[in-house]
Amino acid sequence: MTTPASRASRSRRVWIIAAASTAVALAIGLVFRPGPSTLPAEATGDAELAATVRELAGSDHRALLAVVVTPDGTRTTTIGAQSDTRFEIGSVSKAFTGLLLADAIERGEVAPDTTLGELLELGDAPAADVTLEQLATHSSGLPRLPIDLSTILSSSWFALTTANPYGEDLDQLLEQARSASLDTPKGTYSNLGFELLGAALGAAAGTSYAALLEERITGPMGLDSTAPVGDAAELGDLDLLGETAGGRTADAWTGTAIGPAGGIRSDTEDLARFAERLADGSAPGIEALEPKAAFGDREIGWAWIVDREAIDGDDLVWHNGATGGFASFVGVVPATGTTVVLVSATQQSVDAAGVALLEQIGAGR
Repeated sequence: MTTPASRASRSRRVWIIAAASTAVALAIGLVFRPGPSTLPAEATGDAELAATVRELAGSDHRALLAVVVTPDGTRTTTIGAQSDTRFEIGSVSKAFTGLLLADAIERGEVAPDTTLGELLELGDAPAADVTLEQLATHSSGLPRLPIDLSTILSSSWFALTTANPYGEDLDQLLEQARSASLDTPKGTYSNLGFELLGAALGAAAGTSYAALLEERITGPMGLDSTAPVGDAAELGDLDLLGETAGGRTADAWTGTAIGPAGGIRSDTEDLARFAERLADGSAPGIEALEPKAAFGDREIGWAWIVDREAIDGDDLVWHNGATGGFASFVGVVPATGTTVVLVSATQQSVDAAGVALLEQIGAGR
């Protein structure tokens, strides 16, 4: 029998291996990094917005896209790429999955207290008792990533080579879930949790996560280029590869399992439509943006994080993301009907620039 003490001992051993492997990989990566790219002069769309974004985000990016939606209209720009070039949006994928959960609850297909064991074949694993609400608010006790040697080695290999650290299919995801413990502190941000949430929502509807997302969220909003990528072979000429902060080209993050947590790609045109539907409150599953629980010193809806009175006294609802070569931010101020989207093709946070852009919009009203 595996006892809590033996599980803890095993976890410590695994994390020691992880720390050592990652330290070696990062040290080698630091030696061979070529240096960050610089934003090119070429930009499409709104020239004034492009200039503002350059000022706020800085020039150390391979490419950037920006969307600003206010009651006065929509402005977009794409710097270093075309408007139909697809970027990875990282954990903003979780924000889409939150919408999908809210929509499924509204349809009566699931409830917040529906458990994973009711929807996925997990046997008597501890994860079977986790509810969809706990997954969507990062309160399940699941770790950020599976604590197994395979995940550790793939993460270390990514640090060394910038290869895709994910790639699991649904069966592999379920195997990870069956061996996962629930001893991670509540409020721990969990990619594993959102991978399972997306798989569970697909199972509840008798389909895959990708098909359900298209049917209920991206399709109704006309987001024809927005989708998770199950395999690198599915990438086309319009799919951009991003860079690490040190300037190394990173492999795309693909895989069936990672889709709901961080595997979606989109382009400027689609993200503008998405931002418009968030701004006017008409996006399917918009209830996901309403706060459901405490999240540290913030609140959280279904994935969406809420900062009270953060923008000129109004609430900010947001999500961000990062993959091996991209960083993203979506911020909504429901009270003023404004939304900002920023995505960089470099793994360098654009959160501060996104908030600053929202503050500029607020200051000008």
